[in-house]
Formats: sequence, C-alpha cells, structure tokens
Amino acid sequence: MDILQRKYTAQTAALATGTTAKQITDWCNQGQIIGQREPLGKGRKREFSFFNVMEVAGAVALMEAGVRSPADAFKAAGYFSHISNGGSGWVGDDALTDNDPTRLPGLPFHHNHGDTFLAVSGDMSEVILSNDGTVNTYSIFPMMRRPVGFILLNMSEVFAQVMQSMDLDYRVVLDEQYSKAD
Repeated sequence: MDILQRKYTAQTAALATGTTAKQITDWCNQGQIIGQREPLGKGRKREFSFFNVMEVAGAVALMEAGVRSPADAFKAAGYFSHISNGGSGWVGDDALTDNDPTRLPGLPFHHNHGDTFLAVSGDMSEVILSNDGTVNTYSIFPMMRRPVGFILLNMSEVFAQVMQSMDLDYRVVLDEQYSKAD
C-alpha cells in the first residue's frame, strides 16, 4: 500500500516519530496537529495521514533542537509536511522552472538531488535543497527579515529515521513516490 494514502494510529505515529501516543493526543487537543479524521466520537480513535506523521516527526526534531514553542515547531513542520515547492498557482507565486527539482509535500527532495533542510527562526521557515552538503546561510531568509539565528534541521535524515522505524528503506520510498510524480 502507498504510504502517502495509508492511515496511521496515534501509537504507530508515536513509534515512527520518537514520542508517545499520549503526547500526540495532547497536541491534537491543543490544535497543534492539523488534518485528522473528523468527526471524532466516543470510542473512535484518531487516524493520521502520512503528512501528519511527518509533521509530528519534524516538530519533535525541532523541539529537540531548541524550538521552545510547540506552536512554532508545528507551524514550521506543517509547512514542510503539507506544502510542496511546486508553486501555488497564485498570481506572483514563482513556480519552478523545468530544471528545478520538485519536492512533494511531506517528503524531502529525492535523494539523488541532495539533502533537504528546514531552516526555522521564530515563525519563519524555509525548505532548502543542498546538493553538496553546504547551505548558503545568507540566502535563507529575505534581507529585510534576516533573523539573528535559526535552526537548520536535516529533514532528509528525519524522513530516513521515520522510514527506518516503519521498516522501510527511505530510498525505495522516495524512488516510488517521485516516479509517480513524473
């Protein structure tokens, strides 16, 4: 079954992301995690999409790296997990050229292109592709809003850890998902 279409329990999501099912439930009750199945009635368990699993994994990694606010961590992780770089179609949104690699929501760029990083400073975040292991820190945020500091999280590694916890090879998963997108 396609991992992007599968539904996950809180327990499965917790095992994949290095947290607890209770913590995931608490974050849901606080409105941090978006997009769970509705309605949630008595005796019904929450279900999570793959995008939610990656949202939790990213937020957990960001909080471990020093983001103090769960709201900021989930906002940045949600940006990575639910939005891609293909352009929104809105006027003024620069869509990619044919030569630019595509990143699908919830996934890092394909491993053949390099590592995918998520840069976070307060409520700002940017997804960056590094094809040579370096990141130009001056190009991450616009000049007028340049922060004093930021956290740079390797989302390729976070994804690989989530896949390993699901007993999947991250390269095989990326090959499969990106071959469908072509």
